[in-house]
Amino acid sequence: MSSSERAMDAIYDDLWHVGQVEQWAAAQQNLQPRTPARLFEMVAEIGLNPTSQILDVGCGQGDHACELALRFGAQVEALDLVESSLESARQRVAQKNLTGQVRVHKQAIETLSFADDTFDLVWCRSVIVHLTDLVAAFRQCWRVLGAGGFMLLQTGYATSLLEAQEAARLRQRLGFVEESMQRPQVEAALQTAGFTIVHSEVHGSEFAEFYEQQEGRCAHHLMGIARLQRAEAAVVERFGRPIYETALGMYSWQVYQMLGKISYHAYLLQKPAKG
Repeated sequence: MSSSERAMDAIYDDLWHVGQVEQWAAAQQNLQPRTPARLFEMVAEIGLNPTSQILDVGCGQGDHACELALRFGAQVEALDLVESSLESARQRVAQKNLTGQVRVHKQAIETLSFADDTFDLVWCRSVIVHLTDLVAAFRQCWRVLGAGGFMLLQTGYATSLLEAQEAARLRQRLGFVEESMQRPQVEAALQTAGFTIVHSEVHGSEFAEFYEQQEGRCAHHLMGIARLQRAEAAVVERFGRPIYETALGMYSWQVYQMLGKISYHAYLLQKPAKG
């Protein structure tokens, strides 16, 4: 028997034990994923209250801005650049009866209009992957924070498992910026802007795992990739190439988290108190 045959024999012998590994992993409490609520827990200890001022940059459809207002009773300024997201955010604010507590604006993180030392917390989630000038964005966040104020930053980094062509397709399909997906560049920009990293956490694929457990999101996206690729011509003809490419990018982003190609990280940052 050749060495390759012996190796194959060993591989197939091991295959019959894969189920045991799955059962063991499922039983390990330390492997249960943390939930997206972890981000709110990270800022819960900084003393937010109804007098606090919070800035949510890149608020999307407003779910986090509303949750910040409800959890801490704080005043929230929610910013985004996408009109459809802003409209959804305004609707969510109205539905939650938070119109007097959460205000929604169209504004860019790099050109904030607020005065210096205005906010106690800047909340920035899944935004910076789109930015070409991280230092400029972080300096604006630093500027509008009061002395000793905090910033919660969450973002996804490309890992060594993400192939160059996969990364290029993500950038093309979702408007990502290569340097803004790299941990060393992001942390260097934070330091240049003047922030101190108080605490950081690697969440990796945990949030994606949570959503898979709750609603089968990853399985749905895998099916989406398969069907879109099989029906490319028909989908492009009916909806257009841009929507087709965006859908593939979004589905791939979620799946890549589960495969370890994208790793989510979260930071609690602080602007130093005045001496």
